[in-house]
Amino acid sequence: MTNKSFKEVQKVDPKKRTALLAMMKKANEKAKHRVMAFAEDVESPYMLRRPSGVMGLDIDLAGGLPAGTLNVFSGPEGAGKTAMMFKYMAMQQRIFGDACVLALAPIENKVDHFFMRKCGLQVAIPDEVIEQKQEERKRLGLPPMGKEEVKGLKTKIGDFILVNEDTAEQTLDQVIELTRTKAVNMIGVDSFSAFQTTAEMNTDSLGDNPKQAAMAGTLTRFQQRMSPLFSSLDDPPNTTTVIGICQVRANRERANMNPAIQKYIAPYIPSIPYAIKHMMTMSLLFYPGEKIKEGKKGESKTQTGKVMKWRVDKGKAGVHEGIQGEVEYEFDEAIDDVGSVVTEAYQRGIFVEKNGVVSLHSHTGDVIWKDIGSLKVVREGLATDVEFEMKVRTQILAAAGKSCLYW
Repeated sequence: MTNKSFKEVQKVDPKKRTALLAMMKKANEKAKHRVMAFAEDVESPYMLRRPSGVMGLDIDLAGGLPAGTLNVFSGPEGAGKTAMMFKYMAMQQRIFGDACVLALAPIENKVDHFFMRKCGLQVAIPDEVIEQKQEERKRLGLPPMGKEEVKGLKTKIGDFILVNEDTAEQTLDQVIELTRTKAVNMIGVDSFSAFQTTAEMNTDSLGDNPKQAAMAGTLTRFQQRMSPLFSSLDDPPNTTTVIGICQVRANRERANMNPAIQKYIAPYIPSIPYAIKHMMTMSLLFYPGEKIKEGKKGESKTQTGKVMKWRVDKGKAGVHEGIQGEVEYEFDEAIDDVGSVVTEAYQRGIFVEKNGVVSLHSHTGDVIWKDIGSLKVVREGLATDVEFEMKVRTQILAAAGKSCLYW
């Protein structure tokens, strides 16, 4: 090799550049879609996030789950995994309105329409389910629901699609096809732990032992077919966000640790299939904390809720592992999303109250909206005006050093 100056080394060779561009063009034409492109020409969907509505959790995840990704929620029974998945879906309805399309593969159980609505999801309840509710009220000696109440139960926002085939392979095929359309905001799979493969379905007895690797092979093929949908260089990129639920096992090592630090160690370890582990962008562990009880002093208290805790076990796209948080979950009213926004807004100086009147400030301290009204008025605004809510959420995220888009 001849000695060259840095100036000569760093000079673009027109012949090499022409050959490179020709090769890239040929590869794209042969594939009939874009398989090679310069980084500056490929859009990433990660700036677009899918929020949960729980402000503390959204801050921990740099705004929410990244669009165009597979994410996993794990935890023991009763930890709130499904409820949190529904809350993520409800926020998509809130943001996109009638343009929102959601899908759910309910593997473990039939869907509970009333529970979904309790979590904030606006899904229309079937006539048969409403009739069952009316019958229940009759047996309890309660008056039937009126026309307006029934009409309210029939309202919906956007479309909600249910998917449940006979086997894991068939159901996951449909999840792939829904993702491929790029028309669905969010898809839930509840859960990866409850799937039945074709090999398992074809056994004649519970005593038969189907091929143990059947589920692992199915999920590996699922990962192999899903990954290209998210990593493709297509323009626009795929922004469908998938949430899968998995079970956990007890963290036996926790019992051997110093009692002083046991409370900081989650008692569970997620049981996530390896194929899914490699593909997922976020992994969140949910587990129950302290019980919330109400009652008079000196009398037996009734549990009215619990503290829901989370830990980020895997984080990409600007999120770090090990982050932990919690929120109160009331059995009657689920999670107070508005309350979580108000709390963070006060703590970060986005809401400033003077003489009982609240003003909205930017993350830099500038006044955006002076004298909005009382805290009650502000809470009502957050609950009913999505534009106001998103404006407040954006400033809270900025104050926390986070930046993202919600649409």
